[in-house]
Amino acid sequence: MTKKVLFGCGTFLNLYLDLCGLAHKQGIKAIYDNTPKCEKVDGIDVLHARELAGSAFDFDEIIITSRHYIDIYNQLVTLGCPESKITVFHALLSW
Repeated sequence: MTKKVLFGCGTFLNLYLDLCGLAHKQGIKAIYDNTPKCEKVDGIDVLHARELAGSAFDFDEIIITSRHYIDIYNQLVTLGCPESKITVFHALLSW
């Protein structure tokens, strides 16, 4: 199973979790955020983004679930995360 983590705890995270299905949720190892406001979301640990720096990026994919994806993408690259591991969840919404 692919080891995935998410980055971002806002509205896009909720939308992503609603759309991804139970089997996919089981493959998510953690959620990272720059300002976490809780310890768990749907049973998944929420960790501060600073913990990524010491993680050796021990995951197959990090999915950005935030509308601030450009800033987060740059943050991850600056921390040394390989760009090949970064995916952006684009939530297309219409009002």
